[in-house]
Amino acid sequence: MSTAPPPVQARDASPTGRLAPVVPLGHRPRPRVPRTPALGWAAIAVAVVLAASPLADGYFDFSWWGAIALGAMVLLVVLAGVARPAFTRYGALACAGLAILLALSAASMLWAESKDSAWTEVNRLALYAALFAVVLIAVRDRRTARVVIVILGSAALLASLWLCLSLLFGASQGAFLTRRLNAPIGYINGTACLLVMGVWPWLALAESASRRLTRAGALAGASLIAGMLVLTQSRAVLPAIVLSAVLVVSCTGGRTRRAVNLILLGAAVAAGLPWTLAVYSTGGAAGRLLLPGHGLLRAAAAAILLAAAGAGLVRLALGRLADRLEPDLREQGLRRLGFALAGAAIACIAVGSVVGAPFIAREYRAFTALHVNANAATRFTDASGYRYDLWRVAAHEFEQHPLGGLGAGNYDAEYYRLRRNPEYVIAPHSLELQIAAELGVGGIIGLLLLCGAILAACWARRGTLASGDRLVKVAAAGMFLAWLIDTSVDWTYDIPGLAGAAIVAAALLVVPARSPGTAAVRRSRRAQAAAVLALAVLALLAASVGRQYAAARYQQAGAAEVASSPRAALGTLSEAEKLDPYSLPTLYSLAAAYAREDDYQAARGALLLAEAREPDNYVPPALLGDLAVRRGDASLAAAEYRRALDLNPTDPALRQSTAP
Repeated sequence: MSTAPPPVQARDASPTGRLAPVVPLGHRPRPRVPRTPALGWAAIAVAVVLAASPLADGYFDFSWWGAIALGAMVLLVVLAGVARPAFTRYGALACAGLAILLALSAASMLWAESKDSAWTEVNRLALYAALFAVVLIAVRDRRTARVVIVILGSAALLASLWLCLSLLFGASQGAFLTRRLNAPIGYINGTACLLVMGVWPWLALAESASRRLTRAGALAGASLIAGMLVLTQSRAVLPAIVLSAVLVVSCTGGRTRRAVNLILLGAAVAAGLPWTLAVYSTGGAAGRLLLPGHGLLRAAAAAILLAAAGAGLVRLALGRLADRLEPDLREQGLRRLGFALAGAAIACIAVGSVVGAPFIAREYRAFTALHVNANAATRFTDASGYRYDLWRVAAHEFEQHPLGGLGAGNYDAEYYRLRRNPEYVIAPHSLELQIAAELGVGGIIGLLLLCGAILAACWARRGTLASGDRLVKVAAAGMFLAWLIDTSVDWTYDIPGLAGAAIVAAALLVVPARSPGTAAVRRSRRAQAAAVLALAVLALLAASVGRQYAAARYQQAGAAEVASSPRAALGTLSEAEKLDPYSLPTLYSLAAAYAREDDYQAARGALLLAEAREPDNYVPPALLGDLAVRRGDASLAAAEYRRALDLNPTDPALRQSTAP
């Protein structure tokens, strides 16, 4: 008969040398270590939603991003109940920057002329903060981070592939506006931003994948996206792709391979230029009023596909050649190639700065002259336009309101009175200038904290999850930097599908590195108090988004009823006004409904209330003039139009209305 082994006594590891409890050898219990649950599904769900944004114009409409914001906040509450966030110093600084921007935006409702615009900006920023927090809490391993970044990159790749094949088979003419690729975002520069961000995950995969075929396919995909990028004729992509390339090449190891991939991508784009540039240039200025011909589009699509395939094949051949070399010889060759490329880059910059000086001076004069060169064969080498005036107005607003700014979303409160160009915009086409004009010095500090922390994380060698994974580091850094540079000369910050993807990429850069099986840590009382405070703020933000979202839905429904059933519209719009008394579109729709009911005094009262809400807005007095014309009161109409013209002196319609 077998007997159980006798119990043994083990020495305690403590300095006292006390004996540990007697435990039979065959019955020792395993220590129970509490583990945090797998949360990666939450970050992956966020990535899937953002990757689908091209199907809905980048979620630009509040009816889309308002619902997504509410969903993200619910998701954040669920995560907060089962996991404790961990912060690197980069993540803590980025969160501090977001908190400053959010607090200042909310506070600016006290002094902003358009409280409705300020409220909208608060809710949009709350969405970005919620997305950042979800990723910071949910991503806990490299595999999840890789899945998230590849999903984000798939939006640009799938959109490019679909559009390219559609062009090849004679469809998608409607994807162009003035001979420039407009779809799928519905805003040309927004489409360009989607593509320039989407290049980077595939460049990262082309560098880090273990299989040669995967590396070649990823580079072909990146080249396909870059080829489609040319069809947008968006000038913002030039600084975005060049500066992001320089920064990403320098931020982590593998620089020579990364530079070679970028050279192959550039060669693929250059090979297709005779056909891709022809889509815009053929027919001159008059031809841009027409849709591009099927022949032009087929040729461009074929050139893009062939060039992308060629880049992939060259990458495959180079990979096979490199694998045949001895490791020491291969590394030695890479070092020599890296030095040669660095020297060539320095020489190109030096020669280009000298040779290109006259061109740069000429284009700077065109940039500040405030005119559009409609006859330019390509926009990529033409700096004419009105962007300089938009920036001038923003700088003037910051000079006049340096402390608190005009209020979030209120750049246009003074724009129409100060402008010297015919553009109708609500943002200065520069994130930095927008923050300065709207939130003042405090906003600049918040933005510097946020972006500075993310940029510092790009060069972090340890402590973050991305610092140990080249795919995540290169892809996330490239996406965020490309978006940041692009939105520095455009307004893609206001397109949640694009800005949200950039925020997720930024969060991946500051996620802390965690050891496998990291145990959950019990919250201290101070941490519990902070969590309660954070949940209270989150509840307030959710209530803010929900209230404005409900008001917007009522307003849209009421506006749709004005023409067919004005009486029913009045009831619906009254509900919208109760929820959002600051909304001028609601008051405009109310005035239209009263006018259809022949209630002149009520219609005029709604417009006078709108004018009282925003005294510097030229639209209410212009609409009051239209209402007076309908009433037959010519003298009152002229007075109202003159008041509108004072607020918008360059509007041609108002000038005509006030002409003797």
